[in-house]
Amino acid sequence: MTAPTPPSPLTVHVDRLVDRLVPLASRLERALPWARLFWLALGAVLAASFVYESTPVADSVWCLTRRITGHPCPGCGLTRSFCAMARADLGAAFQAHLAGPMVYLAVLYGFAAPLVRRVLPRKADQRRQRSRLFSQLVTSYWVVVAGLYLVQTGRALMEWLPA
Repeated sequence: MTAPTPPSPLTVHVDRLVDRLVPLASRLERALPWARLFWLALGAVLAASFVYESTPVADSVWCLTRRITGHPCPGCGLTRSFCAMARADLGAAFQAHLAGPMVYLAVLYGFAAPLVRRVLPRKADQRRQRSRLFSQLVTSYWVVVAGLYLVQTGRALMEWLPA
């Protein structure tokens, strides 16, 4: 009678990976209602950007960092930027926050894309061809947004330096 062969190192690693991924998948399933809540909150922000008139002078200071220190944080100006985008004032939107218009467009896309997919179904082969290009485009888009946000962060930090 022969002794059973031990599992290969690759099999052991794959088994460990599966053991770790199964609980992660169940956590993601439980987190799905929170994702819906996130999109609901973003929808409320978009709706409010059409109603709320945000100006630098008329705004009360909502940012806790700005209230405490008197200096803006990297996110300061996003509300004014969103409100300017709702009025189609691109110049004011970029002036308020560099990444604001790009984030606003991404949120609009996040709401519009599922509707467009339902209305305009595509064939599977068209979807596969476009998905690779689309994923590269989305990655590039978020790299630009991150770069603009870093520049905005630099602007905010420059105001922290003594004159």
